[in-house]
Amino acid sequence: MSTDTYLAHFSISEQDLTNIRTIGEKMLSDLPTMLDTFYAWMKDLPEFSLFFGTEQDVKHVKAMQIKHWQLFFSGNINDDYISFRKKVGAAHAQVGLNLAIYTRSVAAFNDIFLSYFEKHNLQRFDLLASFKKLVDLDVAIVIETYNHITAQTIREQSQALMQLSTPITQLWHGILLLPLIGIVDSRRAQDIMSSMLQKVADTQAKVFILDIGGVAVVDTAVANHLIKITKATRLMGCRTIISGISPAVAQTIVELGVQVEDIMTTNSMQDALKDAFALTNVSIGLV
Repeated sequence: MSTDTYLAHFSISEQDLTNIRTIGEKMLSDLPTMLDTFYAWMKDLPEFSLFFGTEQDVKHVKAMQIKHWQLFFSGNINDDYISFRKKVGAAHAQVGLNLAIYTRSVAAFNDIFLSYFEKHNLQRFDLLASFKKLVDLDVAIVIETYNHITAQTIREQSQALMQLSTPITQLWHGILLLPLIGIVDSRRAQDIMSSMLQKVADTQAKVFILDIGGVAVVDTAVANHLIKITKATRLMGCRTIISGISPAVAQTIVELGVQVEDIMTTNSMQDALKDAFALTNVSIGLV
């Protein structure tokens, strides 16, 4: 989002920026005192020690906040201003600061500011309205950035978990193996299909052994996914062999009304390997 778009979204006018500069002329000198009051309040929070291990940490953050408010009261909203606010949101996400704590802190600091508005006789409606607009802008940018980074982290963790739950191994040139263990629900089945198809594309594999001997129960939705996997890999020039099918799984597949002659199945991994080597014209003396 561009700077102009942010300004438009929060209806921030040139008059608002002029009002902010007017407030800053009176209140900037009080910032150190206001920050001392704020951190006295913060120390009563149980989370304080989690984010401020030493007094040096507090001094560093105070210095950053003074810069934050100096930019705020400069009344100059530009790309650098937006970038600095995004860095604040990124820092909160990286240290794991809860958004609930952040919003409570914003409310507490606003209360401190309002007491200084009264001290300097700055209680005009237009000044208070302009102040609120810029505070809302800052909070929105911080939360937007925080949520973006948090969502990205969750996606990366999900991808890592998916890779752990789908450990595809290349047994031989042109032969891939994926042994499944545990519970396979529809979501995991979809992840398996995505991983398999990508691996087939990457390796140009001709045979994929999907061993489900470690899967005790497969519902009809998951069984349907397994059939779809065999068809999808077939379209990519790769035959899927499903090995280790239990009696319960076999019964589920039959109940689906699937034409079993369209899929390759074996009772054991050894039989699957024999078929895989035969399909790839590999002879290594298996008995």
